[in-house]
Amino acid sequence: ATATLHPALSGFATFIISLPVLTAVSAVWQFVLQLCGIPAEKQDLIDIFANAKSPGLLAFMIVLATVIAPLTEELLFRAGLFRYMRTRLPRWAARVIPSCLFGALHGNLASFAPLVALGIIFSLAYERTGRIATTMIAHGLFNLNTIALILCGVTA
Repeated sequence: ATATLHPALSGFATFIISLPVLTAVSAVWQFVLQLCGIPAEKQDLIDIFANAKSPGLLAFMIVLATVIAPLTEELLFRAGLFRYMRTRLPRWAARVIPSCLFGALHGNLASFAPLVALGIIFSLAYERTGRIATTMIAHGLFNLNTIALILCGVTA
């Protein structure tokens, strides 16, 4: 069972499981935005990573995105809001509300629905394992994967 796995393994498994889900959600969300005539603008961070000239700045941004942001966001959204809400609201609401806030925090409409889906996946993983380290690791791997794609020129 996933609950008995080391957080590194369950975090890696959560990351791998999230990829096809996020691919599907992203495709549907982009289609919906196009139908509504809403331009899908990329996140500002994509340009920052893609155009970073200083190796020091790039290293700092990578640490920020793969360590600091996952630690703080998972403590806030999963260990904080989700944990609090799941004792007071129906489980679905306890998963969806913090996940919507997580998506909104990133300030980009094009990535909102995929990030909500990611937040729900992280909530399920946290609930299943009982370990916030699982979601911190999955979150860090997700951000690292995103950075790698950006640096390789894949931004869509």
